[in-house]
Amino acid sequence: MEIRYLLRRKKLYTKQQVEDDISLITTIFDVIIPDEINLLKANMLQAAHLLDPFDSIHLSISIGLKPITLISRDKDFINISKQFINALTPEEFLNSI
Repeated sequence: MEIRYLLRRKKLYTKQQVEDDISLITTIFDVIIPDEINLLKANMLQAAHLLDPFDSIHLSISIGLKPITLISRDKDFINISKQFINALTPEEFLNSI
């Protein structure tokens, strides 16, 4: 959902291009659907930290997938996430490999 939102936001892609890209991504990566436990954890994370709903869900799933590196351009999200897991910007991640 987040990827679709980001691809649509700039309006550079047609609806079909967005859906084709999402289909391609799902062949490369595992797509994880949050369950009730993830949503309960997300609610607790959001109550304790300044997170938007999607970020709190993303973080709750990531915490359950340890070891993991969360990659984001959102500096505030990275700072909160670092309290629980490894979190880097894309540039930091690329420099670490």
